[in-house]
Amino acid sequence: MTRSWAAEFGPAGVRVNAVALGPSRTEITRSMGALLDTLAAASPLGRANEPDEVARVIAYLAGEDARQITGAVLAVDAGRVAAL
Repeated sequence: MTRSWAAEFGPAGVRVNAVALGPSRTEITRSMGALLDTLAAASPLGRANEPDEVARVIAYLAGEDARQITGAVLAVDAGRVAAL
């Protein structure tokens, strides 16, 4: 869908990107307790995403420095995809 929308709306100047998250600390995952840490430990970086880290990636994609990026799915997963 990300690539399709990027192709469809790109001519109008709209950029479409997606962020694919790995284990992340949120209000919802707080109830997971140690299970979140166990899942995150399996990634190369060995820890869960913090909300501010995810926000910085999204802000980058929305900003002018990423004006040539569209149709991308960026893995913000502490390297989980790289380890597959």
